[in-house]
Amino acid sequence: MEIKIRKILSLSLVIGTIFPVSSHSQGRVETLQRVDVKMSFHWKEPAGSATVIWSTLKTPSSLSSPFMKISLAGFLYARTIVNHAETRLDLLKRTQSAAVRLLRGSKEFELGEWNLDAGGRKFKIYPWRWVAAEEIKDARTYTARLIQTPNGSLGGHLEMAQGLERILAPAAPLIVFTKLSQELNPTERILLGRVIFSINDFYSRKNLSDTRSLIGSEILITATLSKVLMDEYAATQGSAKNSKISTAEFKSNSYVIAKKMGALYELQRACGLRSNVSPDRTAGLFINYMTESEVQEIMEHYAAGMKTKSGKHCNKPEVSRNLIDLMPEMRSYINSARPFMKKW
Repeated sequence: MEIKIRKILSLSLVIGTIFPVSSHSQGRVETLQRVDVKMSFHWKEPAGSATVIWSTLKTPSSLSSPFMKISLAGFLYARTIVNHAETRLDLLKRTQSAAVRLLRGSKEFELGEWNLDAGGRKFKIYPWRWVAAEEIKDARTYTARLIQTPNGSLGGHLEMAQGLERILAPAAPLIVFTKLSQELNPTERILLGRVIFSINDFYSRKNLSDTRSLIGSEILITATLSKVLMDEYAATQGSAKNSKISTAEFKSNSYVIAKKMGALYELQRACGLRSNVSPDRTAGLFINYMTESEVQEIMEHYAAGMKTKSGKHCNKPEVSRNLIDLMPEMRSYINSARPFMKKW
């Protein structure tokens, strides 16, 4: 089974997993991290002035301050995609190349000039001129918070200043990405790139013209990404429970999980459902750990899994059962695969 391989990070695969965020939990909601994006813009100036102020209010043992900042930056970006229909496609296209550069080791989130054409004039959405907080005049402030409910679920909250939303709203996450990338270490910058890439991947499979269907998705994405970041942080601290396995055992595990992914994909396809385990996306997962020839071998097992469900009629309860069973196995597999991760 020949599969065209795309280099898709493993985080993209688990983006659909839902970690609930409830606004009805009993007890106090706590703010873990806060970011204030202060922006001063005037149409007569060639570029606006901006500053970013981070406030770490509480650091849970499972997530460090840099990783909370990455998660909060992701929420702000996802919320912007949901809120502003006119900039969705542009944001996805423009940030994708910047995310890929971060994945390849860029020392900064880099985005080309972006102008808004209105009334026969060009208004610069990006880049901005960086100034100290005390120097900025007449600023409008966007405040985003990473919050935690009493049951441990994570989410986000955004307060937007009124006025100039068509410029300030899409600019805010870009400003945060740029400043944050400058203070992260190389490993953390790659993780920031993975987060941006995963958010883009998630929304690229949505109907971006239907705003109502997107509402609330940014909360779920924040919870999902934060959980993944927690796992990443645990691994970097040496507290993850991944025992090193042999190459032979790793390959054997890969065969098993690939076959299950193929079976799930065939079930989803019978129901006309979009899938996170399509052939190219599955190959994109394994290419993070193996050579192309090894991935082709793995995909033979994926094809065998498809064959076990071939010809079946749509059965959504069966799809749900298979998905629920597969997700914990996928997270366990990805954790065990860490020692085999390539350095792109």
